[in-house]
Amino acid sequence: MRVNSISQGYIETERVKRIAEASALRNGTSEEEEVRKIVSQIPPAGRLGRPEEVGELVAFLISDRASYITGANIVIDGALSGQCPESPRSAISKYL
Repeated sequence: MRVNSISQGYIETERVKRIAEASALRNGTSEEEEVRKIVSQIPPAGRLGRPEEVGELVAFLISDRASYITGANIVIDGALSGQCPESPRSAISKYL
């Protein structure tokens, strides 16, 4: 039996879209501008992750090629956790 976990960063999902929409309404700006603000908090990748990127990691972890990987936490966050001067949670919380 293998047990692993994935710690993902900001992924381009409906949730992020709803956060941007709400922030745009609150600030009188466009959704695109609010997404740019969120993305500016994600150095050095400078973009949101794509759902398929996380999916590919999951597919690898459940494959036989990863049969010796267990007990691991794999971070997929565009280097946010290693580069951001503030915690990832606090970076997006200002948009909630």
